[in-house]
Amino acid sequence: MSAQDLTKTEAVLRERYRAAVNPSRIFLSFECDPIRALIYLDGETAHADTKSLSLLRVSSEGDHYRLVALRARALGQPGQAYDYRSADRFEITGTSAEFERAALDPELERARAAMAAAIREIPLSGFLPGGSGHSGGAQEFVRLSVNGYSMLRTPGGLPPDVQVRSRSFTGSRDSTAQTDYLPLELALEPLGKVLDGLAFGAELGSLKRQAEARALFVTSFQSSFEPSPGWLRELYLALASRYGALDVAPALSNLALADAEREQVLALNALAAVTGWDARYDERAVARAVSVAAAAYAVECSH
Repeated sequence: MSAQDLTKTEAVLRERYRAAVNPSRIFLSFECDPIRALIYLDGETAHADTKSLSLLRVSSEGDHYRLVALRARALGQPGQAYDYRSADRFEITGTSAEFERAALDPELERARAAMAAAIREIPLSGFLPGGSGHSGGAQEFVRLSVNGYSMLRTPGGLPPDVQVRSRSFTGSRDSTAQTDYLPLELALEPLGKVLDGLAFGAELGSLKRQAEARALFVTSFQSSFEPSPGWLRELYLALASRYGALDVAPALSNLALADAEREQVLALNALAAVTGWDARYDERAVARAVSVAAAAYAVECSH
């Protein structure tokens, strides 16, 4: 990161930050960034108001970067019952592209600078108001996550040492949470602008691109699914039907046995796609009960 990147990042964050108390003083600093040579950067955004989820990975490959992104959006009505045809109630799209390093390096450097930013507000009288970052209501809910990975060769020819820079926020955009979500929003902005110039479609094309999309999905699912609210879990399960892999089959099988009926149905749909075996229907193509199909997958996944 250059001094210019840090200066620009500080200026933008100071402009966007809204003081929680008046008078107060805003301090902005930058933490040490362990990333030296970026291998790949993952990003995740999710919004409750649009019931949408976006996953992004930028990976370094020689003299260029490869970008892959996945999007899921709910089309059905809240609280609507699901059945085995529920895939029609989600819009799943993806995109993949290659960029010369010179085209994407400035955006990645700006993202790294924002990731390293730390904001503190010190009241000159009184105290900062309390708050957990969740008081803004469901319509304000957002999840933002950025993970950067670097690989450094250790002395003596030992295996590479992986350096990770991770930062995430889950909650509502209220004034008490600005210190957490503003840097992440700024980190994701440059890459969001890059995505806006790409065409998203139902299919990613080549087997290599599909494999990259599955790798991105599996990483995000394993790290983000469990702490998610119900509407976001459903988006992940809808994505699993298109980009899931056998790595997540045991987790999907457990979800199919759980008590959340909508998640059960979506997990069964994903299991049918991931395993290539459809236990949702009997030999006469008659739909089995959710509990019966879930039990069949549980037996297979336990082997």
